[in-house]
Amino acid sequence: MKIAAQYGYQNPVALKSPVKPKQKELSPVEDLALNGEKDARPADVMISQEEAGRKGEGKRKINNLAVPIGGCSAEATRRLYYPTKASLDVLYIFNLKGEAESRARADSRVREVNERWSKCMSESGFRVSVPSSVVSELGLQDALQGQSAIAAAKADVDCKSKVNLVGIYYAIHCAYQNQLIDAQAESLTLAKAQLEDRLRLAASLGV
Repeated sequence: MKIAAQYGYQNPVALKSPVKPKQKELSPVEDLALNGEKDARPADVMISQEEAGRKGEGKRKINNLAVPIGGCSAEATRRLYYPTKASLDVLYIFNLKGEAESRARADSRVREVNERWSKCMSESGFRVSVPSSVVSELGLQDALQGQSAIAAAKADVDCKSKVNLVGIYYAIHCAYQNQLIDAQAESLTLAKAQLEDRLRLAASLGV
C-alpha cells in the first residue's frame, strides 16, 4: 500500500533507470555486416547454424570475408540459440508460461474473483472490469503517478487484499504450470540441456 500511495501505477524501478544514449547511425558497410543483405529471404535467415553452413555464406563480402546470411547479428543468434535443427525455439519456455497464464485467466475461479474485485473497486468509485486493464479503463496512461492514479492504486491494492485475488490467481496459475510441466517433461529436459550448452558456449567466449 505504501508503494501504491507514493507511485500510483508508475514503475519505481523505471524512474531510476538511466536514459539510454541515442544509438549511432550505421554506415552502409556497418549495416551490411550487422544485418546482412536487404533482400535476404526470412526463410534463409531463420534457420539453424547447421543449415546455414550447408547453404554457404551470403553473396556480399567485406574485406574479402563473406557476410553471413542475415549478417553477423543473425549468425550470432543461430550459433547461440539454434546451432542444430534439433534446437528448440528460444521462446518455447516463454510460450508455455503464456499458455499457463491464458488458461488461468480463463478459469472460472479466476473470473469469479475478478468479479468480486471489480465490485469492490466500484464501491470505491472506480468502474473497472479486470485488474490487468485498470490503467487503460481509467485513462491513466499519461498520469501514472498523478492523484487519480494514486487513489485508484490504493483502492486496487485494498480490494485485491480483501478478495485474496493474488493468492487465488497464484495457486491456479501454478496448477496450470505444473500440468504443462508434466505434459512437456521430455521437451523441458531437452530445453534445460540446451540452455546449459548455451551458457557454456557464452562463457567460453571470454567477453
